[in-house]
Amino acid sequence: FSAPRWSDMPPAPAFDASPAALRARASAAADYLARMTREDGTFRYEVRATTMEEGNDYNWVRHAGTVWFLARSARLTGSPIQGAAALRALRALRSHAYQECGAYACIGKGENDAELGASALALLAFLEFDRGVAAPGSAPAFADEALRLSAFLIAAQKANGDFHHLFDRAKGVFVDRYRMYYTGEAALALARYGTVSGGANAPLATTTASKALEYIA
Repeated sequence: FSAPRWSDMPPAPAFDASPAALRARASAAADYLARMTREDGTFRYEVRATTMEEGNDYNWVRHAGTVWFLARSARLTGSPIQGAAALRALRALRSHAYQECGAYACIGKGENDAELGASALALLAFLEFDRGVAAPGSAPAFADEALRLSAFLIAAQKANGDFHHLFDRAKGVFVDRYRMYYTGEAALALARYGTVSGGANAPLATTTASKALEYIA
């Protein structure tokens, strides 16, 4: 037996990269996530393909990033199923992972070291839902959580524009350790908060995000 050569393989079908096709694929992915959202708002995080058994691990950083995408898709498509799943997932995030970090609020799950990226992604998710998924004319459902998370991200900024990526909850101080992506996630979350929230921290969030982008550049 010999493996077929690449040159013997049939040509791949043409990929439709039109805006309509890409939107349809993104919405289909969000529909899948909605189906994988349990009634308690957590996701079916790991599933063994051969047995369909679920693993016991869970990751609140990825939960926050997933619900951000789900809420964004719900806002853009108007899907009530996606919107309902996003609301359940955000309530789960608030109930199980929204915690105190000294004078601030942050996202974690009982760990001593709270990771900045989780709070940044959660802030993006809360803002996305309140921006356009909630019922028109209703009060923002997560304005207080967004305000306190934005304060946490602002406080994490260093003098050079970068951020402290961890917070030691036992000592009540930020820790100067590096995690990939977190600086960009915090900058994006604060820029979005400054643009769309109308919250009390909006001007300072914009200034902080600008300083972070100067650092990244």
